[in-house]
Amino acid sequence: MPDEILKTLLEKIITKNEALELAEKFDLLKKKIFSSRADWKESLKSQLGEDLYAVLSAVPGQKELFDIFEKFTKEAASLDTARLDIAFDPTYEFLSKISEWISREAGHKVILDINVSKKLIGGLQVSFGGHFTDASLEKKIKDSLR
Repeated sequence: MPDEILKTLLEKIITKNEALELAEKFDLLKKKIFSSRADWKESLKSQLGEDLYAVLSAVPGQKELFDIFEKFTKEAASLDTARLDIAFDPTYEFLSKISEWISREAGHKVILDINVSKKLIGGLQVSFGGHFTDASLEKKIKDSLR
């Protein structure tokens, strides 16, 4: 069961920032649970959203929870990252679709390192694994002028 929970947690992250924030949240939770005598499930419930609490509440004990936190941090740090330069603040749905597309093309989970760039007129640029895709409006305009 812990491996299934870890897999579910890793599937939920889309961006590098989400992975870092969740790892940090887990570290703080671990310290809070370890230093207090409060019920660890209550600490989870008060510190995490319903979605994450629903996943982690299935953990049978505190030791297993700490193991999942540690494994998550290591696994998340080792995930491949694709850089996404984008001209606008993307929605969660947009990022989810881009992440799914890149992961499908790569054949494994890939998270996104997002950079909202004022230099881009519109569209996006993706860098991953030595490949670069330019789907910016600037490129489309230049291509049409040739």
